[in-house]
Amino acid sequence: MRIKFLQDFIDILRGKRRLSDLEYFKSYLYNYWITNFPSCTVRHWYLRSILGYKIGKGSFVHLGCYFYGKNIEIGEDTVIGRDVTLSGNIKIGKHCSITAKTFIQTSSHILNSPLFEVCDSNLEIGNWVWVGVRSVFVPGVEYIKDGAVVGANSTVTKNVEFCSVVAGSPAREIKKRDPKALKYEQCYMPKWN
Repeated sequence: MRIKFLQDFIDILRGKRRLSDLEYFKSYLYNYWITNFPSCTVRHWYLRSILGYKIGKGSFVHLGCYFYGKNIEIGEDTVIGRDVTLSGNIKIGKHCSITAKTFIQTSSHILNSPLFEVCDSNLEIGNWVWVGVRSVFVPGVEYIKDGAVVGANSTVTKNVEFCSVVAGSPAREIKKRDPKALKYEQCYMPKWN
């Protein structure tokens, strides 16, 4: 695997591969090497400076996260848990908790396309959203409104409304969250992670 990686890098430098391959290389470098580096400062620098993602002040991206896509934005004071996958066009608001091993995907293939073409969509996750461990978001979900809660191991297949608590596979509303609770700040910043 590492030999292939180095050969791809050399080919890009020598001009044997297209410039679009450089974007792939930058993502590859993060997803297979830098994501496991035990310093959020290094990971955040790479995500902002090299991949061009917007990461708000006070936000934290844990070890092992996988990022793929050109338009990923993380708001202020948001925590992205360990081994989370963000793939596609995703905007996450402020004060959110996206818990470990969550999988968020906004692109897919056109089912009946003879060329198996890719289709992209956008997902906007509001402020104060809490996503439980190992939840899955399928392509086609457009928004998760402010204050929503997604229960652990849920499969989100449709939009989630303001302060809705959803759970299950597929996720269904089970109750409402009190909007008065949407005042907290997480202030999560461990020294080593």
